[in-house]
Amino acid sequence: MEKVKLPREVAEAIERLGQRFSRKNILAILLKGHLKGDVYAGEYQKEVSILRSMEFDDILLALANGYDIEPEPITVTITPEMQEKVKKYFAYKEVECKEAEKEGLTGTVRQIGSEVYGARYILKVLGITIPGVNA
Repeated sequence: MEKVKLPREVAEAIERLGQRFSRKNILAILLKGHLKGDVYAGEYQKEVSILRSMEFDDILLALANGYDIEPEPITVTITPEMQEKVKKYFAYKEVECKEAEKEGLTGTVRQIGSEVYGARYILKVLGITIPGVNA
């Protein structure tokens, strides 16, 4: 069976409930709101509310077959200080490469070139433009 993809918040709610309750009891809580012989006094109200916001079939499948967490976007802020560090990195690598060329260290020159290429490539792939580096 295929695993269900769940938002991180839902997966975390299942994990928190799973620390105290079996999968069967989690379903009973969702259906009845409580368990026989166990006082469900709202200690897990937030988690239950999160699970109830989902389609019941998805929760049932997740408990039966497992689940994966849906990929989430990541927001990155590149501060002016970070931009300066990147500029200094490329400037340092340029100087380092020139020194290696003077000393005839062709392997080092190739390694530095590969490092610089990799760093520029990552910036390009991520769509990051830094003035003075790749803009």
